[in-house]
Amino acid sequence: MGMGVFDVRPLMKRVGDQFGARTFVEGGTFAGATARWASEHFDKVITIEADQSLYSAARKRLADRLNVNCIFGDTLTALPEVLAGLNGPAVFWLDSHWSGPGTYGHGKVCPIREEIRLISAAGGDHFLFVDDARMFLAPPHKPSRIEEWPTIDEVLEVLAAGSPRPYVVVFGDVLVAVPPRARHTVASHCQDAATAYTFRTPWRRVRDTFSQLRADIRHWLTCRQQYDAEGWPL
Repeated sequence: MGMGVFDVRPLMKRVGDQFGARTFVEGGTFAGATARWASEHFDKVITIEADQSLYSAARKRLADRLNVNCIFGDTLTALPEVLAGLNGPAVFWLDSHWSGPGTYGHGKVCPIREEIRLISAAGGDHFLFVDDARMFLAPPHKPSRIEEWPTIDEVLEVLAAGSPRPYVVVFGDVLVAVPPRARHTVASHCQDAATAYTFRTPWRRVRDTFSQLRADIRHWLTCRQQYDAEGWPL
């Protein structure tokens, strides 16, 4: 999700609060950290995971969060029912594609364009946040197969087909697409973050570097952890 000024969570919370998007929908539960964060800032959280062991483990971790609904399955199968059950705009965190060891979807075609089409077709003026923008901005890292990933212009083409056409920006490693009414909010947030990043003090640069290193180590350890089919650590 990024660190420091490029942490996208404050922006997701901001649009959720300002525009009444009180449901958070996540594609790709992974370890459940994002769903747990969202449960503290949104009224309802729906998180979808296609890997059985990751789903079971996350469900155990999130059992104390009564406003979190964990769904087992891939997003293309689960999203239609989720969308039909929404009664207002929602914030979508789309991260169900493979992005490295320990994540689901290696060897599968990235579903992001189909996910966007489903959300757009359902209407509802939703707010989309797509993780791992670097995988679309340039050819994905190995062992990903280039032909399994859409290019950034292909993703933008699908977004542009929506009505109304969303305001789109890349914030850190996240592709953000929001309704036109949220353009000023998102643009000003991104500009403030870019300004803070550009004029960091030397001490802040050092602190950000160590914070990112700590986050990378934590992510690496999480990816190495494996679980059985019931969600217990191996």
